[in-house]
Amino acid sequence: MPAPILLETLLEIESEMGRVREIHWGPRLIDLDLLFVEDQIIYTDDLILPHPYIAERLFVLESLQEIAPHFIHPTLKQPIRHLYRQLEKENA
Repeated sequence: MPAPILLETLLEIESEMGRVREIHWGPRLIDLDLLFVEDQIIYTDDLILPHPYIAERLFVLESLQEIAPHFIHPTLKQPIRHLYRQLEKENA
């Protein structure tokens, strides 16, 4: 499935579940993010892939390293497990 269609689907799911976008980065009922679509790099007004904050969010990297530790981040050119370990050390 093309990334823009996948994003549209995720936004529809959020809407159906009652998410209302009132405050940027404010509290929300649900938040579905598109992190990667294979090794695609996309930068448009509507979609940025890979997600721009992956390497800054330990909770995201923790989950990713459990399911895809060897996946290479397309722009940072590092495996997820390395990004996770690096951020874990920084937050220790």
